[in-house]
Amino acid sequence: MQNSEEYEKLINNLSENNFNLLVKEYIKEYYETNELHISNGPYDGGMDLVFFKKEREQKRNIQITVQKTRIEEKLFEDVQKSMDNVDSYNYLSKLDFYISSSISQNKKQKYVRRAEIDFGIDLKIIDAKKLAGNMDEFPSIRETLKKIYQFNEKESIFSVTKQNKVLFNVLSTGEDSAKIKRHLIHTYILTSLFEKPNLSLDDLHKEIMRSVTVELDKESLFQEVNYLKSKKSIEGKENFSLSEDYQEKLNELLELNNIQEKDLTIKIDEVLNKKELDVDPKMISRKLIDMYVEHFQFEIEEFESSEDSFANSTKRIFNEIVSLLHKSGIENKLDSENLAKDILNVTSTNDFLTKLGASSMYLKLYNSEQLEDFINNTRRRVCLDTQILLRLLCVLHKPITSDHSLKAVYNFHKIAANTELQLDIFTSDDYVEEVAAHIQKGLKIYNYIKLPIFDKVGKTRNVFYNFYRELLSMEETPSSNFRDFIENELLGIKVPDEFDLNFVNVTSRRLIRLFENLDYEVISPQFYENYEEIKKKFEIDLSFKHQIRSGKAIKHDVRTALYMSDEQNHFDFEESIFLEPYIITWDFQFYHLRNIIRDNYKQYKPWFVYTPHNFIEKIQLGSFKIKPESINETILSILESDYNSSSNNRTFIDVISTIFNKENVGELKLAQKFANIEEGYIEEQEDKENFKFISSEESPLTTVLSMLISHYNDPETKYSMAEFTELCENDSKADILIKIITESIEKIKDRTLEKEKLFEQVNELLENAA
Repeated sequence: MQNSEEYEKLINNLSENNFNLLVKEYIKEYYETNELHISNGPYDGGMDLVFFKKEREQKRNIQITVQKTRIEEKLFEDVQKSMDNVDSYNYLSKLDFYISSSISQNKKQKYVRRAEIDFGIDLKIIDAKKLAGNMDEFPSIRETLKKIYQFNEKESIFSVTKQNKVLFNVLSTGEDSAKIKRHLIHTYILTSLFEKPNLSLDDLHKEIMRSVTVELDKESLFQEVNYLKSKKSIEGKENFSLSEDYQEKLNELLELNNIQEKDLTIKIDEVLNKKELDVDPKMISRKLIDMYVEHFQFEIEEFESSEDSFANSTKRIFNEIVSLLHKSGIENKLDSENLAKDILNVTSTNDFLTKLGASSMYLKLYNSEQLEDFINNTRRRVCLDTQILLRLLCVLHKPITSDHSLKAVYNFHKIAANTELQLDIFTSDDYVEEVAAHIQKGLKIYNYIKLPIFDKVGKTRNVFYNFYRELLSMEETPSSNFRDFIENELLGIKVPDEFDLNFVNVTSRRLIRLFENLDYEVISPQFYENYEEIKKKFEIDLSFKHQIRSGKAIKHDVRTALYMSDEQNHFDFEESIFLEPYIITWDFQFYHLRNIIRDNYKQYKPWFVYTPHNFIEKIQLGSFKIKPESINETILSILESDYNSSSNNRTFIDVISTIFNKENVGELKLAQKFANIEEGYIEEQEDKENFKFISSEESPLTTVLSMLISHYNDPETKYSMAEFTELCENDSKADILIKIITESIEKIKDRTLEKEKLFEQVNELLENAA
């Protein structure tokens, strides 16, 4: 049945009473009886519903549940009850198990087989997917959902026309993407007549031109109307209306969208009512629509997108929702943000807002004459940067996580592997080297984090260490320590000691083999003649935006950007075609780097910058298959804005592991002093009223040390990072250095710190130590 997936989600979300009602009405129709009653409860004797035929009880085991967890355990408890009913009361050796969740076909087959072999029960599982798929045959399912979600236009918090509600559903019925422009015009003809029947050609043209800005003459419109008449979708000679069959079809679509709208309205009301806020839900709904429409705008303006135009537009609307909640009675800003996220989360299983946003995007693409370019099946050449590779290694091992970034990469990998589109995925040996260095750093952090001096300051942003900790907490890893996890589970080889100079080379070779086994090409970008100029411009851009980045990271990103900009790198000589180049990243600075190259060097070609979420959406939207949960993940990830943290915010322990290169770091005088300062900062913050520690916050000490690391990682500075490390490990210089750093911390607090003066003071120490 068309739109069955959307009905399936609605059934997934039904309360116990409403699901009982749905099953009851379905069984009435299926067994042609009105003699039945619900009897579920702790003493139901294994029967949640009893029905009769001609006043005679039908001895059939029926169980109904809305349970979302431990489903297998619940199911076989009911199978056991059914077997007892067979033995004690001569019931049929059958069980009809109704569940509001959706169960995969593989699991159904497994459960059915086990019920037959171990219990002698013929098990029939009727889940949300099965019920949604049976709607055409059993209309009671749709009618009951309409009854549950009785729609009243006056009660709705969303001001959306009938036309806009059904627009996406009609548009997504197009089968030939090559004829998408024509199909969009057909969609607007049909939905305009649905909104306002019995229109003349002139009136129909006016209605369509209110939305469509691309020139459409009346003669062309008349030809398309005649085409739709030949398809029995439209009827009429001078005035036109939908045919009876097509009117019924759109009425059914409208019913679905009304149900989704009502469902979303109820959920938003429920979230707001928990806090008893004096806020108009219609104001919240308007902001949500704005957010979704703005979100899809990214697809149209990708080449002009930047951190400001993409992420900040979403954050701005989110902050407006937070402000509304704050003014309505929530005093704590963090509580307002959490409530706003709760509101966003209720949209994740409902297609209503997603369809509105997508419809808006398709129309804007059409009006800007970009629609056919967007809906295409051309091959794409896709580069993965370091942050994607880090998380890919984790989810390839085990896709079990609550982390938004890990889930995004897993979904990207899964969809990229299964899409009909041809994707040539690659990365660079530069980025593989960064992954190896991240593993090395994780092993150092693991050693440092166990030390007593770091007991209270041991938070880290290391992806591998945090993933290991999450698996450990869920008892999903057999490894008793982090090194075992890296060697035995993640890489499958023994790696050198983390302080071994050969660590990165050995680990990189293993990583290259792992990525090549996925059919990912690992390229070695060449140096281009404009490299130094572009690197300098990029460094100035980063400095202007107060972005801290190591010299090596800048070098790698500029090399990648130039490789992406060279059209010859994306030419398939066998097929004589150019492939569309994409980089998948969370690093918004790639927008600026791309624009530096595009605006100053005309010999280079532009390329696309996408987050994993946005690339997934592009694939889905190109085939009119959109999933609200993935859109919701994207928006939440932007709001949490934790993915760019590798460029800027670091934790204290991450900084310490970068500065010191000794296993006995706990014995170093400076390390002990650093730990005392950081611990004092945390205790000071915890004493503050209403303080809640947020992992993305950076302490003043961490900020000062990050500045020094960035400075001495720059190859153009007088002293190297290795020399700065040697200074920090020299106990005789610790008191002088800590005095310079604590003075800088105070200046950060009153905003009087001059970075160049700090660097001069440390340089003087380095000179005396030489």
